[in-house]
Amino acid sequence: MLQNTLDRIEIDFPPEANSISPDQWAIMAPEFGEALSVIVGELFSQMNLKTIKRLTVESRQQLLLPSTPDIELSQFRLYPTAGYYQKLQRSAPRPENPTGPSATGLELSLSLYRGFRTRALIHPPCLAIELSVWGAYERLQFGEMFRDHKYPVAKMLSAPFLEFETACCFANLEKAKKATAIQKLGLYYQNVEDQENQFTIRRAFSRDASVADIVQTLFPLYALYDAAMGYCQPRKSRERIYEYLVLPSKKT
Repeated sequence: MLQNTLDRIEIDFPPEANSISPDQWAIMAPEFGEALSVIVGELFSQMNLKTIKRLTVESRQQLLLPSTPDIELSQFRLYPTAGYYQKLQRSAPRPENPTGPSATGLELSLSLYRGFRTRALIHPPCLAIELSVWGAYERLQFGEMFRDHKYPVAKMLSAPFLEFETACCFANLEKAKKATAIQKLGLYYQNVEDQENQFTIRRAFSRDASVADIVQTLFPLYALYDAAMGYCQPRKSRERIYEYLVLPSKKT
């Protein structure tokens, strides 16, 4: 599934290429929006979620395709519906609201990236999964969930090769570059303020990743997205995380 898509990306957009023309992008890039939709559908079907009805009520599903050449070819994302922002007396984000902010509050995304060259390395195409907290209110509520449910959150973030990233630099995180994602999350919340109110937990997958490998990361990040959404609702639902404590086993 993923291997064929990434192989095609590498053929259409070689990492060694210095530039991509807008005409080439307009012709070739849309194919990978369709490919990502197929990948997302397969992954969610494998998770067999019991909370899918809640997802369709609380979250908007959106496929984003950059109109000009970019490293990111396509992105599928889940984020709160317009009603969520209305209840909190906030503007809905772009592009749904052209004059709205970029920040979505909470977001779970899957993106296809083309390969590219840096001075020292050639980076191959990949699929990336990201859970982002991107708003002052959501940062506060996620922190409350983390304090209330440290063991379940730690279990969710025990998936291998997860990376924790912030928009701002924090001294305690700079000193702990080799720490795990859950360790960095704890260090992050030792900082009372974050001017950007943003952090991301992510993992990238290369062409040799299996469906089981990807689900091992997607399932817990989806669980944290849904659990955090429960904390962010005007009428809080604080126990959602316990619905996910049995993580999917990796197929051999």
